This record gives sequence, C-alpha cells and structure tokens, in this order.
Amino acid sequence: MSEYGRISAKVRTGHGKGVARQLRRQGQVPAVMYGQGGDNLSLTIDPHLFQKATDPARNLNTVFHVEVEQEGGAQTVPCMVVDLQRDAVRDHVLHVDFLRVDLEVPVERKIPVTYHGRAAGVMKGGKLKTYRRLVNVSAKPLDLPEELAIDLSPLDAGQTMRIKDVSLPNTTFLENPEAPLALVEAPKAKKEEEAAPAKGGGGKKGKK
Repeated sequence: MSEYGRISAKVRTGHGKGVARQLRRQGQVPAVMYGQGGDNLSLTIDPHLFQKATDPARNLNTVFHVEVEQEGGAQTVPCMVVDLQRDAVRDHVLHVDFLRVDLEVPVERKIPVTYHGRAAGVMKGGKLKTYRRLVNVSAKPLDLPEELAIDLSPLDAGQTMRIKDVSLPNTTFLENPEAPLALVEAPKAKKEEEAAPAKGGGGKKGKK
C-alpha cells in the first residue's frame, strides 16, 4: 500500500471556536469523521502530516487510512475527504471532514479533465473549444481515476467529442452522454464557403 493516505488522529472532547484556535496554536487542527453508520467522531490531526499524506496526483480523491487513537486502542478507518476548509490568505488547513467509505462500494466523486495533443482540425485552421474541467464519476474508492485525459489529436474541424466518446476502466460517468467535452470549429473561410450557395440566386435582377 502506498504511504499516501496514512495519517493518525486523536479523539477530542472540546468543541467551539475557542478550542479550534487553541488547537491551531498547538500546531493541530480539528477534524470530524462520520458515515457508514458509525458514530460521529470529533478528531484532532496534524495539518502538515495531512498534507504529506495527500496523494498529489489524486488530491482530495486520496483514500485516507485514518488511525484513530482512542480509549480501548487504535482503529484504522478508510475515509475520503468531503469538506476541507483553508485559510483564505495563507492557505493553511483549518478543518477537515472525513467520510468513512467501504472500499468495495462505489463512491461518487469529481475528477479533473485534462486535454493533450493538437487537434487535426486546429492544424487546418479550426478553433478549439473545451467545455469541462471536472466530470462526475462513480467508482470504488481505490479504482477512482486520477483524471480523464483527453487526446485531442484525432479531432477534425467541425467535430465534437462528447462524454459518450470516452471511457475509463471500472468507472461510470454520472453525466449526460451527449454533453460536449471539446469542439473544433471549422475555419472561417470554410464556413463562408458552405454558406455561399444559400445566398446565391436570391438577389434582385439588375436592369437591362
């Protein structure tokens, strides 16, 4: 198992803004854990260790194995982050919400869309338009793709790539299959050429 995602947490009893400020002065931040029918737990984590445990390729789609230290011993729980609060100025982690997950049950998450290659239609003078930076998908936590990588090179002028044209292993798209991902507009000259016949023969006849 990757070292990413491994983090320890302690159960806390105090709540409120005053407790949170005190924790942050001590180099810790408040967190909560809930879901899967378990008790809601108020936790304390080290924000620096949280950052180190976050897989940079998956970001908040990292599956965290949180070792919860409490009376009766420690228990490791698979979780994913459902909310993360950061300081607006310094970008420091202020609070984390962990949701317990079953590694064998699909979860719904957003993954980034990246575009690669130069579209064939662009090399012919067309203009590329891209529509999505994130897509909603469903997959088991450990099967979640890091991204949806789109190869634009086959896309010709006048062609559109849609959700239904792409696939990812062990993953279901929770999007309209007809939703566009990328489009190459035809070159302007070609558009005018195609429009010309419609204009022909429609004008007034000149005087003899």
